[in-house]
Amino acid sequence: MRSEELRKKMFSLVREWESSEQTQETFCVAEGINLAKFGYWRSLYLKSQESSEGEFRAICPIVEKSVDIRYPNGVTLSVPRGTPVEEIKSLICLF
Repeated sequence: MRSEELRKKMFSLVREWESSEQTQETFCVAEGINLAKFGYWRSLYLKSQESSEGEFRAICPIVEKSVDIRYPNGVTLSVPRGTPVEEIKSLICLF
């Protein structure tokens, strides 16, 4: 097995263990892995996660298209985002 394939396999096992509720020892016995070997790969996995924290990542912000105003009588008014504050204020003061 090539080193990159082994790395992917072991990192996958580390993630699988993290999502399980098993101890490392129980997990390793079930998977047929040496506990020391698993510890080595887990340390490499954790280091790889730390090094990627400083990188920039693309994010997709959630953009609300409107602002909802809920009146005490249960009526909800949706106002487009970017509506001038004075206009919103006049809508709030209607009732």
